[in-house]
Amino acid sequence: MDLMTAIDQLMIEADLDALPVWEGLPLHFTSGYIDPDEAMAALRRREEEHLDKRGSLRATHMWFPSATGGRLDLPEHDLFQFTADLRCDFWRHVDQDGNRLACLCVGGLLTMTICTRCRWHHIDSDENIAVEAWHDHAFAGWRELPILPGNLRGAWEVER
Repeated sequence: MDLMTAIDQLMIEADLDALPVWEGLPLHFTSGYIDPDEAMAALRRREEEHLDKRGSLRATHMWFPSATGGRLDLPEHDLFQFTADLRCDFWRHVDQDGNRLACLCVGGLLTMTICTRCRWHHIDSDENIAVEAWHDHAFAGWRELPILPGNLRGAWEVER
């Protein structure tokens, strides 16, 4: 290690030591209910702690806002959608001689739908099922609604 690298490392360690003690959500995967604001604070904290490593979210397995979902506010319920990446980074499972090591990674992508007003959440490996579970929570009976026949679609459009 050269002198500049050693000095850089000492500066990074000093910055880490200056951070307040973290008492928020775990900085790794958790299957319990998470508050979206707390999840975002945990992501910011992880970023502060790992500035020197520039590690990916995939390596942390933490929950992060889903690229396909957003926030939906209704009078009695709300929806937040988060994703956790539990896929394997096979190159991390190699010893110093390049021999492949046993992999204990869990698997794929998970989706969590959250209703903060009820402190409700659902996790599934299928994003559609997670969103449908939220609909079951927020709109009980929605699956029994009648389907609009094709010949009636557009019947209510106003001519201009």
